[in-house]
Amino acid sequence: MSNTFARFLHAYGHPGASQASVDSFKQQRGVNLPDDFEEFLLRSDGCNGELGEGYLQLWSVSELIGADDYEFFPSGQNRFLIGSNAGSTAYAVYDGNFISVPFVFSGPIEEEIEVLGRNFAEFVAAIEHGKGS
Repeated sequence: MSNTFARFLHAYGHPGASQASVDSFKQQRGVNLPDDFEEFLLRSDGCNGELGEGYLQLWSVSELIGADDYEFFPSGQNRFLIGSNAGSTAYAVYDGNFISVPFVFSGPIEEEIEVLGRNFAEFVAAIEHGKGS
């Protein structure tokens, strides 16, 4: 974890989610969480604030449970929304990658996706450097 992200969590993070709530989310939504993202949720149940050159809003477990109501996003076992830039861009896990995608677009979603990382650390570093907005 970068020093910037550690300071970010200290300033903008929340108390961690319980293992039971994370397990409930996985069961209710039928998703497989990347291990490093699950570790994040157990440490901080969401976060919201400026991170380096970007803005990162990661939803709490209770918000993640309700995040399958977005019609534009094809949710599934390895595809689920995790937050946004508090603006027009959504962040998601999509087939093992952490991505950004506009909330509003035309055409196939695959043409709109920007891969920000293959793991949570790469994703956070990309946001910190202003990518994905």
